[in-house]
Amino acid sequence: MKKSIILILIFSGLLSFSQEFSGGMFGGFTASQVDGDGYGGYNKPGAILGAFVSRKINSDWNWQMELLYAQRGSKKNMQPQKGDYIFYKMHLEYLEIPLVLTYSYSSSFSFEGGFSVGRLVRWYEENEREIFYSNPFYKYAISSIIGVRYTLTDKIKIGLRETYSLRPIRGYSNGGRWWYKIGQFSNSLSFVVYYEI
Repeated sequence: MKKSIILILIFSGLLSFSQEFSGGMFGGFTASQVDGDGYGGYNKPGAILGAFVSRKINSDWNWQMELLYAQRGSKKNMQPQKGDYIFYKMHLEYLEIPLVLTYSYSSSFSFEGGFSVGRLVRWYEENEREIFYSNPFYKYAISSIIGVRYTLTDKIKIGLRETYSLRPIRGYSNGGRWWYKIGQFSNSLSFVVYYEI
């Protein structure tokens, strides 16, 4: 908690340098899956919200630093009509600091790429019978980021972003492999509205 408060104070300080930086807030929702859990599809919904500071490098490029909270994981729903009564949910909550480089393709569209470092703050798994905590997840995550944004007004943008873990979020309980992978990897799509202050 103390670390989170320190990060928020740092962001608040950066926002005060209005001549050097621009900043704002964002929020939206995520659709996630986990490669290696045996289920497919971006079926796990979640929330994402945070704040950002950015600075122009030149007329086309700028960098952006963010502090965000995101819900990720995976989910498999029952399908009784097909005789499938298996339910599973993996719920993960992260605090993350992404660093992103954006390129303005036109006055409306921009593309982004970067990396994120995250800290797992809460997790659980759930099936049709109970909530359980079996195979622990790694506390820290490192992820790649790619995305696109569309400018609605001078203050508002909407964005679509994919965040994919570069290291496993946890190993397999039996210590084995799934194809070439040595653990489970988070794969998340984010749909976000940005508001510049």
